[in-house]
Amino acid sequence: MMKHVLILFLVALGVFHSTPGGLVAQEQAPAPVQEDLQQGIELLQQGKVDEALPLLQKAVGKEPTKADGYRALAHAYSKKRMWKEAVETYQKYLELNPTDAQAHNNLGVLYNIGGMANEAIASYKKAIEINPKFMDAYNNLTVVYLRHGLQLEARETLNTALEVDPQNPEAHFHLGILLSRSRMIEPAMNEYKKAIELNPGYAEAYNNLGILLDGAGEQEEAAKQWTKAIEIDPKSIDAYYNLGSYYFNARKYDEALSMWKKIQELNPEDPWLYLRLTATYNKLGMTKEAEEAGTRFEELRKQAGIEME
Repeated sequence: MMKHVLILFLVALGVFHSTPGGLVAQEQAPAPVQEDLQQGIELLQQGKVDEALPLLQKAVGKEPTKADGYRALAHAYSKKRMWKEAVETYQKYLELNPTDAQAHNNLGVLYNIGGMANEAIASYKKAIEINPKFMDAYNNLTVVYLRHGLQLEARETLNTALEVDPQNPEAHFHLGILLSRSRMIEPAMNEYKKAIELNPGYAEAYNNLGILLDGAGEQEEAAKQWTKAIEIDPKSIDAYYNLGSYYFNARKYDEALSMWKKIQELNPEDPWLYLRLTATYNKLGMTKEAEEAGTRFEELRKQAGIEME
C-alpha cells in the first residue's frame, strides 16, 4: 500500500515577510550614497535583484555605519539565495539597529535554512521579546520545535501565540500537527478545520486533514481534501502524491498515473516518483514504460546515494 505525504510545516522558511517598501532609508546619507541606496531599493521593488545588488553594495561600502543599507542588501542577498552573505549582512544590520523584530525573524529564517536550530530559536525569541504580538516569529519558532521533536516547547509557544491571536490560521495548523503526533486525531482534525475556516485557501491544511481522514477509514472524504488542495495549489506535490496513492490503492490506475505525471512535470528528478510509475505501469500492463521508469529510478537512486535493502 502506498503511503501518504504529510506536510509538517506551513511557514515557508525561505520567504521573508519584510517588504521592499519597508526598506526605505530613515537617515539622511550624503547625496550620492542616498541615490545608490534609493535606486537599489527601487530596483528591488521591481524584482531586478541583479541590478540592485551592486548599487546596494556600493552604498554600504561608502557609508558602513548606515543601518538601512545593510537591511536592503541583506534582503537582496536573500532573494539571490546567497545565504552566507545574507546572514552576515543581517548580523551587521542588527549591530546598528538591534530592536528590529522583523530583521531578527529574517535572520532566524536564514539560520533555519542553514540547519542552525539553536541560533534560529534565539533569533525568533528575540523577535518576540521585541514585539510580543509578532505572529510570524511565533509560527517560525513552532516550526523549529516541531522539526526537532520538542513537543512541550512547541505547545507552550502555540498556547502563547493563540492567546495573542486566536484567529491565526497558521497557529491552528501547527496545533493540528502537534495533536496528530500525539495521536489525538479528532482534536487534530478540528484544528485543521479551524485553519481552513480562517483561511479557505489553505492547501496544506486540506492535505493534512485528508491524511487524518484516510487513517480514520474515510478514504473518499480524504480524496476530496487532496483534490481541494490541488485546486488551490496546482503545484502541491504532496497532495498529488496522496491523491495518487488513493487512486492506486483503489485500483484506479489510470487516475493514479495522471497524478504521477503531474509530479513528473513539477519535479522530474524525484527518484521515488519513478518507483510509483513503475508499479502503476505494471498494473496497466505497460511493460516497456515500466522498464524505462525502473531504469530511471535506479539512475536517480544512485545519484542521490539512496541504498536499497
